[in-house]
Amino acid sequence: MQIEGKLINHLPTQTGEGKNGQWEKGGFVIETPDPKYPKKIAFTTWGETVGTASNIAIGSNVKVSFDVESREYNGKYFTDAKAFKVEVNKNGSFVDPQPKTVNTTPQTFDNSDSELELPF
Repeated sequence: MQIEGKLINHLPTQTGEGKNGQWEKGGFVIETPDPKYPKKIAFTTWGETVGTASNIAIGSNVKVSFDVESREYNGKYFTDAKAFKVEVNKNGSFVDPQPKTVNTTPQTFDNSDSELELPF
């Protein structure tokens, strides 16, 4: 699912340790652009998305890609909107605020070992 809106708040980052190691959870709130009935939606973020979302300035127009999931606990249901991608509106188009970096360091290989020779 995707939704667009204005980032209005960053939620505190939480950390912990589980059976799979360290984890980090963050969040943010957007407001939809509906002039008559704007909605505020809180999203949770995990992993690298925590850093991406926390670096976006409040007031920025964003597009959020997310999943909605509900869990039952003691007869009550709890729903999360989990953001897995956040893009910022720059000059009329949405872009990743932290573009992926590409390693441009040249790789060198040592071919001096005779066992590495190819059979042809």
